[in-house]
Amino acid sequence: MKGRRMYKMTILHSVLLALILSVNINAQRNAPKQSQRLLAENIFEKEEAEVIQFFKPIIPLKIKRIEQMKVKRPERYEKAIFNLLKKKRKLEKLRGDKPMEYQERVDEMKMENRIEESARQYRNSNDSKEKKSIMTQLHPLLEKQFEVREKGRVLQIQQMEKNLEKLKKTLEMRKKNRDKIIKKHLDKITGEGENLEW
Repeated sequence: MKGRRMYKMTILHSVLLALILSVNINAQRNAPKQSQRLLAENIFEKEEAEVIQFFKPIIPLKIKRIEQMKVKRPERYEKAIFNLLKKKRKLEKLRGDKPMEYQERVDEMKMENRIEESARQYRNSNDSKEKKSIMTQLHPLLEKQFEVREKGRVLQIQQMEKNLEKLKKTLEMRKKNRDKIIKKHLDKITGEGENLEW
């Protein structure tokens, strides 16, 4: 009787030990995933704060709307923050590379914010005099915005033309050096030119 009880106790201990080891192994496997998720959440919170701080003086109305989404629509909120994060990175690169263009972009965003705010005030107003006043403010802003966008399009076309000229020159150079290019590639793929390297 004692032998059977000891045998059952040994089996029970073995099963418990195996269960405890299994739980510990699973906990160790899941620990990196949990720490990665926590790290990602911390990074998101840090970048979220930086994005809001960066854009709040530029587009306060849009930031206010995005912040209101945080509780009601968290998926859209995260998507909006990620889109602003991409825009922030582009603007920061532009600020370092082309400060004048950076300032133009920021000014354009501020103008869009003013237009959006004026349009919202117009829609919410019931006073015809106030609406007329808002309309007289909106028109010049829209004219300026139109000019800025057209200037941007002209610059984009000029850049495309420069790139096209560069491609044409490259193509012309490659046509002139066709035989040399083919010979060099032939030597490379056959291994013939390896002993001729500098």
